[in-house]
Amino acid sequence: MINRFARGSVARLYLDLVVAGVGAVAQSPTIAVRRMSDGFWFNLTGNLFQAGFVANPMTELDAVNLPGAYVFDFNHAKDLLVTSSFLVKKLNAGVPVALEYEDIEFGPLPSVNAPSMCSIQGTIIGPDGKPKQNEIIEATLIPVQKDSLGRGYEADTLLQTYTLIDGSFDLPVVRGSTIRLRIAAIGYDRKALVPDQSSILFTAL
Repeated sequence: MINRFARGSVARLYLDLVVAGVGAVAQSPTIAVRRMSDGFWFNLTGNLFQAGFVANPMTELDAVNLPGAYVFDFNHAKDLLVTSSFLVKKLNAGVPVALEYEDIEFGPLPSVNAPSMCSIQGTIIGPDGKPKQNEIIEATLIPVQKDSLGRGYEADTLLQTYTLIDGSFDLPVVRGSTIRLRIAAIGYDRKALVPDQSSILFTAL
């Protein structure tokens, strides 16, 4: 598995040293970073790459609260952005003996777009004509999943909110999703498709 970082950023690289469930403190692990484009090794002392192998010291992160955790911050800018792929070798010669390899890569990270939401709104009024406060509103997202044989089944995700002092509520859900909306206070229970719009009254679903 390749660990990816933003181009020109600082990659924090970890090594966990644990013996029988207890973190090993006061160790001296080392780390070597090899540039894949030319095989040169990063030398922390001069913040440069060189032809010969270099093992740089790792730092104990927090011996009291995080015993056994060691880190090394590799600044991609020190490579002058020559390449994007590196092979990392982590070694501890003490107790416990550890040897790990890790592939890291720098470049543009995939963008993550938040889903568009639709606000389901409404006001709950009791039989006495007064607004009902603190009534629970439940929307169960019902995406259709497929099992290993390709058979469809429903996997539920529950969203909840409560009515305010004036009986109103506002429950954001993902546009285009199928939901089961339940409002126990008024005996409302129905399955509906959330429209592709910013808001809608629950009575219009």
